[in-house]
Amino acid sequence: MSPGQRIAGALRRAEDALLGGLLLGLVLLSSVQIFRRALFHEGWIGAEAAGRGLVLWIALLGALAATREGRHVRIDLAAHRLGSVAQAVLDRLAAALASAFCAVMGWLGWQLLLLEQEMGEVAFAGVPAWWISAVIPLGFGFMALRFALQVFFGPPPRRPHP
Repeated sequence: MSPGQRIAGALRRAEDALLGGLLLGLVLLSSVQIFRRALFHEGWIGAEAAGRGLVLWIALLGALAATREGRHVRIDLAAHRLGSVAQAVLDRLAAALASAFCAVMGWLGWQLLLLEQEMGEVAFAGVPAWWISAVIPLGFGFMALRFALQVFFGPPPRRPHP
């Protein structure tokens, strides 16, 4: 196994572990909130905001994992009718457009993060609001990088859906 493959494998495991940990945190937070409301007729005030933040992180990290696996949303109206060379050109063009879109979204997310830092708002339990928004430039930035790499090296093999 090459060093590049080892690094890619380590990054894949780290992404999956982070995504799994966030999902577990969301399930636990929601479960505790349900039980507290059912048993004690009270809930944690910051739970809803924390849950929204976790959903945002899970959504963007999930999208990042989907781009890694080639399982992101794809519109291929004529892909099955094209030859392999035309399909490769179309795949790389789509990757270039997706990279540009994600780069713009990452830049806009960065502007949002800076604005939230300037405003100094708190999301919940003393957590600054910009910590929640940090996933927007990070997620879209890494997706832009993944799509840009696909322009030069081709997309990952398409895996059949289970």
